[in-house]
Amino acid sequence: MIRIAEMTAGEPLAALNRDLIDVGTTVDGEEIDGFVRESVWFEHSVLTLPRHHPLHYFDPVPFKEALRYPLILCHPDKCAGGYKLFQQAYKASDLPPPTIADYISRHEPMMLLVAAGYGVGFGLKSQEVLYNHPDIILQSMRSSSP
Repeated sequence: MIRIAEMTAGEPLAALNRDLIDVGTTVDGEEIDGFVRESVWFEHSVLTLPRHHPLHYFDPVPFKEALRYPLILCHPDKCAGGYKLFQQAYKASDLPPPTIADYISRHEPMMLLVAAGYGVGFGLKSQEVLYNHPDIILQSMRSSSP
């Protein structure tokens, strides 16, 4: 039988260790001793912007340009996969620390904060249906994630 169980980022490892599940998926790409990791698809990154934001003139938006604005990021614990993806890209950029406007654990709060102009957020192209808000636009970024 195949059953899908939604878990937070840290839960699949514990479930795999206790033989509660056979396979887990995540977006963070972290290598972990004792586990086999295999990329099954690549995602294109998008930036969520308030409708009249200056970054909408870029296509695609360079990562370093996005870091010039306050960011709404995935929460380090509650949305660890997305947070780790951001941290990997940031560490590779060798840029000064960004301004963090807020941390979120779901798409809905990010949309509200972005639409209200608190900052810009990161997402994945395949999730664009979740970002359906009249005051938000999505811009492609130059990065993709396994």
